[in-house]
Amino acid sequence: MPGLHAAISRDHEYIRHGTLSLLAGIDLLSGEVLGLVRDRHRSAEFIEFLRMTDAQYPSDARIRIVLDNHSAHISKETRAYLVTVPNRFDFCLYAYAWLMAELDRVLFR
Repeated sequence: MPGLHAAISRDHEYIRHGTLSLLAGIDLLSGEVLGLVRDRHRSAEFIEFLRMTDAQYPSDARIRIVLDNHSAHISKETRAYLVTVPNRFDFCLYAYAWLMAELDRVLFR
């Protein structure tokens, strides 16, 4: 019956404060982690991560990156940036990440 039992009050309410985007990479040889935390994950943030990664390695080194199918990874802006650094990055789709991991294991260990 309505009103028969006392109402239970809540002592707190869950408040969602938003999410963050973590762009991260690991150097398989040294174990060093490169990370970037931003409020959004757009092409601008992804390009910022690529520039940060580019600055960490000698200019003659090729950088291999495993990516998912996020639109920022294949956008016009990202492709325009990659034209400015030819032969610097090698990208592998996430579906083939196991192959990249196996190649790294065979070639670098």
